[in-house]
Amino acid sequence: ADFIDVGGESTRPGAAEISVREEIRRILPIVTGLAHQAVPVSIDSRRAEVMAAALDAGARIINDTSALRDDRESLRLVAARGCGVI
Repeated sequence: ADFIDVGGESTRPGAAEISVREEIRRILPIVTGLAHQAVPVSIDSRRAEVMAAALDAGARIINDTSALRDDRESLRLVAARGCGVI
């Protein structure tokens, strides 16, 4: 694999929304566990707080299905961290 994409909230149409806290609870152990492997980790989220937690845990790429439009802080976070974006 070129990278491993980790997400904690379904993006399928009609899926139930979860809280930021729950999304972080779901992704953090996985990102932390994969961060030191040879394959880069991306975080699949539309929330800046989740993105920041994942980057802090070792993720290197943001995969945002909203194109950084759902959370006003996302664009600032990506610019400040200099991470890749999908």
